[in-house]
Amino acid sequence: MRAAVLAVLAVLALGGCVASSVAGSPVTSSGLAPVETINFDPCAVSDTVVAQLGLEPSTKKQYGEKLKQQGAERGCSWTNAVRNFTVGLDVGRSTRVVQEYADNPLFLDKMRTTVGSRDTVRFATDTLGTCSLAVQVPGGVVVFTTSTSSVAVNVDPPAACPEVERLAAGIEPLLP
Repeated sequence: MRAAVLAVLAVLALGGCVASSVAGSPVTSSGLAPVETINFDPCAVSDTVVAQLGLEPSTKKQYGEKLKQQGAERGCSWTNAVRNFTVGLDVGRSTRVVQEYADNPLFLDKMRTTVGSRDTVRFATDTLGTCSLAVQVPGGVVVFTTSTSSVAVNVDPPAACPEVERLAAGIEPLLP
């Protein structure tokens, strides 16, 4: 699952997206504002919130610095196996802007939407049950990616896109 978020961020970098820096923000040698300008740490989402969303806090995995030059830094992922299917959530941050996700020709099934009052783009990077939601925040974007899979024969997991919207809505109040 962490690979899904890393793939999303890599597709942005390889797909020729150019980020806009935030007015007054420093710019790195890559031309992007440092991701530290986003006042949100995905790994600081409390265990209580994670559990309320139906995910297992003990499955938290942090990932990190490899894509820093492409405007991304760290994120966290959680999973939970419930009712014969597994739902996983990755939350990462990027200095990109939502419009870059909407314009990227490598993304599938793009749809502009909102979470709370925030501008978002929902999209897929594959047809294998993964869905992402890029949410605009001051200084960049927080990217939620969900992957669902069945752990039992003849059991359909929940659709990934409604799940990413549900999970993002639960964390949205914590965003800057």
